[in-house]
Amino acid sequence: MAIKTVCVLGGGGFVGHHLVTLLASRGFRVRVPARRREDAKDLLVLPGVEVLEADIHDPATLRSLLDGMEAVVNLVGILHETASGAAESDKTRRGGFRQAHVELPRKVVAACREAGVGRLLHMSALGADAHSQSAYQRSKAEGESLVLGAGDDSWR
Repeated sequence: MAIKTVCVLGGGGFVGHHLVTLLASRGFRVRVPARRREDAKDLLVLPGVEVLEADIHDPATLRSLLDGMEAVVNLVGILHETASGAAESDKTRRGGFRQAHVELPRKVVAACREAGVGRLLHMSALGADAHSQSAYQRSKAEGESLVLGAGDDSWR
């Protein structure tokens, strides 16, 4: 079965912009949830791209975003967090490394199962390691392990 619809979580970020542009150029219908629609407004001009303002950390919202999607790509990640757990660059983000790299992938796996999504691609990080001295690398490794342990070979 050929995939025609893709939801790109983190589609407004650096890698996401490139991926969404490529998918649109190849005729995919792409849904891009964003905390603020304005942050991804340049994607609105691409054919077949839908940008929605949404809180992907809310399980019910995340689940509804996946309705009709055949594939999901999770590119969400933060590079820094403050001592309070909020990202330095944006105090409105939901939590720190654990929320972005562990809890969100857990919610994405559950939402994909509920929505019947056949393909999940989760972007981890080079050097992700559960035994790293870096909290970033440990959290990325934990999220990667959650997705790989979901038990579905079409989810990577």
